[in-house]
Amino acid sequence: MIEYGSIIYPQNMVVRGDDVSIISANEVMEMVKPVVENEDIEIVTQRLLTTNEEGLPVVTQDSKLVGIITTHSILQNVFASEKLIKNFIIHNLPTVHVHTPIKEIVWAEHKILPVTDKNNNYLGLIKKKTEDNNKFILDSRLDIIFSSNQSGILIINHRGIIVSFNSAAERISKFQREKVLGKHLAEVNLPVGLLDVLKTGTSEISKRQQYNQTTFLTNRSPIIENGRIVGAIGIFQDISKIESITEKLKLSKEAFNHLQAILESSYDGFLITDRDGTVLQNNKAFERLTGLPTELIVGRKIEEWVKNGVLKQDVSKLVILRGGPVTAMETSPKGDKLMITGNPVYMKNGEIIQIVINVRDISELLELRKELIGTKELVERFSGKDNNSKDSDIIMNSQKMKDLLDLSWRIAQVDSTILIKGESGVGKELFAKYIFEKSKRYKGPFIRINCGAIPEQLLESELYGYESGAFTGAKKGGKPGMFELADKGTIFLDEIGELPIGLQVKLLRVLQEQEFVRVGGLEPIKVDVRIIAATNRNLNSLIAEGKFREDLYFRLNVIPLEVPSLRERKEDCIPLLHYFLKKFSEKYSISKTLSPETINLLVEYDWPGNVRELSNMIERLIVTTPEEMVKPYHLPKNILDLAYNEDKIFGSKIKNLKDAVVGFEKSLINKAINKHGSTHRAAAILGINPSTLFRKLRA
Repeated sequence: MIEYGSIIYPQNMVVRGDDVSIISANEVMEMVKPVVENEDIEIVTQRLLTTNEEGLPVVTQDSKLVGIITTHSILQNVFASEKLIKNFIIHNLPTVHVHTPIKEIVWAEHKILPVTDKNNNYLGLIKKKTEDNNKFILDSRLDIIFSSNQSGILIINHRGIIVSFNSAAERISKFQREKVLGKHLAEVNLPVGLLDVLKTGTSEISKRQQYNQTTFLTNRSPIIENGRIVGAIGIFQDISKIESITEKLKLSKEAFNHLQAILESSYDGFLITDRDGTVLQNNKAFERLTGLPTELIVGRKIEEWVKNGVLKQDVSKLVILRGGPVTAMETSPKGDKLMITGNPVYMKNGEIIQIVINVRDISELLELRKELIGTKELVERFSGKDNNSKDSDIIMNSQKMKDLLDLSWRIAQVDSTILIKGESGVGKELFAKYIFEKSKRYKGPFIRINCGAIPEQLLESELYGYESGAFTGAKKGGKPGMFELADKGTIFLDEIGELPIGLQVKLLRVLQEQEFVRVGGLEPIKVDVRIIAATNRNLNSLIAEGKFREDLYFRLNVIPLEVPSLRERKEDCIPLLHYFLKKFSEKYSISKTLSPETINLLVEYDWPGNVRELSNMIERLIVTTPEEMVKPYHLPKNILDLAYNEDKIFGSKIKNLKDAVVGFEKSLINKAINKHGSTHRAAAILGINPSTLFRKLRA
């Protein structure tokens, strides 16, 4: 028998390698022959005395467990009048199921426990010796000692079963102690190598192992008792942080060398000083620009150079006095114009510890600047494309759009609030950007907000920002809103008709007072922002329904712009078609053209989605059309159905029969081409020559 703790393991117990489970009762029980309940008590007593057993199980004729009989129970009832075995049986002794794990067996004061199956059939006994109690107490004290150790400690017995696992091992390995004790090491998959130590009996010191992105340093030793290996102990430490620090030091050294190489390769001069102005480091370019030799630079103070007339100002002192960057102009001993910039290096507490000084020869830059200014003036004078010109990237040909662009340019020169109206997809945002680019605010920010795309509960904080702790999840330190970000610039409020009624009051205050209060804030914030709003909805109807404030409408509608729909400016269709055809052909590297018939049909189409729909349609035709030329039968059915409507083809007013016939012929020809896929097949179906078909289409 081999003993550990309070459990007696049979010497011949079989270990199942990598498939071992927690040891259960059937693996540690002994096959002790039971006593049948009708046996003679004297025979049973003799057996107990001769075998020195703590007790014997008592069973029925069919092997059902009745209880146990011990020497103590016999002595307690020795004077009983009847010497029947049933008078000496202990019935209330707890039993153990054959598959119960050893670690779950509660011994209490009992030294033996019967093992049964689910039908109460007796199978064997599990025994505990009295001296095991002292050993169990010793193990508990050792466990306390192990738990106080900062290194992970893991002990297995000679079969690879984990019998000790301290708190540090839990923390390092992320395994819970109660889930590993009693299990085989291979089952838990802890890579400490103790199974190899069991086999070889050789200690392994300072072995480095990688597990779950963690690096361990392990010491492994066999536990030897009476010349025999009875287990193994592994002590391991997480050295990931140490390795990380080592790697960072290595990277820092490489970065320093790399930075030094960069400094030396720079054409600008660099100088690093401490807060007193003593030079710590410089590059060769600094020596070249100032003419100072190396021995007069490192370890010297800049104030010495000022006293000697090499420099006029001590930039390091100016940085300390101002507590921030300083730029000064100097003239080198050779007469070159130098720009010297000093930048402070701060500690975490805000104290300046070093100063980095950059020295640049700007003699050539000053000359180039003069030339550039002159060139720019000439370009602006002759190109006419300065910020005051009316040039635009908006594609147009109709007089309506030209007039609208002219109006947009004129109102861009003032700061009045603008309300741009028009259907979805007409290009309202293009006009907003154009007004911004031609305004005096063109150097400031242009912020776009879609009032209908942001949930109402988030819109207020997006527009006006919030203070720290204004609501659950608020960012520490608060967050500026779009109006703050748009200061000195322009904010474009698209879909203004979707703005919740509760937020319209706050917007009205911004329009009236140019100020607002953050969510959760108390103090008003002043801003200088121009507001351009846009909508595709009828705001007058919304006012009547109580969904839009009338006073806000009048504040927004200072200068109204109405962008006409595409069906109201058919003259713009062809230039837009060619623009998008070129744009998407270049984007997808696909060369496509539109047939004259296709262009006619696209021009006649009403485009309910306006320019956006036209752009999407051209992109779709370029990607999906297999032929080089897009023909009518490649167009979607909805466009063809509307285009072939007689009123669309002939016009609502027909002047004479000839016009009606020409229009009807074109309609039939286009339907035939769309249905049969080619002009030749369409001509054959219609019974005319292909040349006649083309002539009639062009009529």
